[in-house]
Amino acid sequence: MQRIYRARKRLLGLLALVVASVLVAPPVMAATWYSASSPLKVYDNQVAQGYAYGDFKNNSDVSARSYSWQKDPRPGGSGIYVETSFYFYEPCGTGAGTEWCYSAKKSTENTTSGSWIADYTARYLSSAGSQARGTMKVCENHSWASDPCSAKVTKSFSY
Repeated sequence: MQRIYRARKRLLGLLALVVASVLVAPPVMAATWYSASSPLKVYDNQVAQGYAYGDFKNNSDVSARSYSWQKDPRPGGSGIYVETSFYFYEPCGTGAGTEWCYSAKKSTENTTSGSWIADYTARYLSSAGSQARGTMKVCENHSWASDPCSAKVTKSFSY
């Protein structure tokens, strides 16, 4: 009888721990884009100038965060950066109802490193919104000309 009581007590304790961890743990909703082995690439004159990959996620129900790793396959050249445009699904004030509304455009710092460099940009979540969207691209910084950029990749999450 004593043995059954102890086993039951342990089981209830374990169940309470599992329930508490589920209730306390923040939601992790990361949408990964590309990878280190298959990165997003920016080309100039048909030559790869920059690589990037990352994720777009809900950062503790406070902000939308675009986390990225970028590198220069030709180190020491022009800087490589990741640009993210942030959008929220909410009423935009256009009278069209709820839609994807542009919020901001942010860029990581330039890097000329041949190693993967981590960086991020973030935007506070809109209290009027229900979803966040990020449109990311990797670009090469040209001082006196338009910056060449990769194709855009778009990721979203609900909050």
